Amino acid sequence: MSISYLLLGQKNLLMTKIVKKVGIDISKANFDVAYIEKEKIRTKKYSYTAADIKQFIASLDSDSQCVMEATGIYHLRLAHALYDAGIGLCVVNPLSVKRFIQSKMGLNLLKKQLKFVENQLKQIEAELGQLIENDEDVTNIQTIPGIGRKTAIALMVYTKGMQSFDNHRKVSSYFGLSPRIVQSGSSVKGRGSICKMGMGHMRMLLYMCARSAKKYNKSCRELYERLLAKGKAKKLALIAVANKLVKQVFAIVKNKSKYVENFA
Repeated sequence: MSISYLLLGQKNLLMTKIVKKVGIDISKANFDVAYIEKEKIRTKKYSYTAADIKQFIASLDSDSQCVMEATGIYHLRLAHALYDAGIGLCVVNPLSVKRFIQSKMGLNLLKKQLKFVENQLKQIEAELGQLIENDEDVTNIQTIPGIGRKTAIALMVYTKGMQSFDNHRKVSSYFGLSPRIVQSGSSVKGRGSICKMGMGHMRMLLYMCARSAKKYNKSCRELYERLLAKGKAKKLALIAVANKLVKQVFAIVKNKSKYVENFA
């Protein structure tokens, strides 16, 4: 019974106020009713006679609310009887009910498709993880204090193994890590900030790595403290540390080596 689907949309309303809502589906000889009782849909069939109409109305409470489709002239007799009895009534366009059912079916289909895509993504991520698990560059990059596996992988994926870059400055520019100085003549001097061009996701990863590197990476820590001593803002100092990390990564990838703390 199509009207039952319309009742499902009323479930949340029923949770807040106990009102008997009844869906009615009318044909020439019979009418079917559906209502929610204890969170389950109950149904009953009546013949479309004066006696059964009277019996149905007697089963309703004074605050019951009925919903029926406009079905040619067939719904009019019952609609008038409910109105005369003072029962709340809503007559809806059948097309509205049909569209509601289609939308519920479409939402369920989308949920299944989303679940499928999510499972596919997990499978692809697992396969990628296996492919690069023993990659030399990814392993070497992780020896840099402050850079973890996730960032090491991202660095190699986004730059295609640094193959298209001949120096670390171009890598920083590619990620949008170049510092931007706000200055005009000698009178307008603003705080330095990061350039917003480039890859936001990669900048975010490197910025988080810089927060760790300023504590545990010797050369990054020295750079950070030196800039703060000069009165530079903490954010600008962290950007400089992120650029320092890019420089270290570039050197390690190009030299096929591991991190050496006091490397000159």
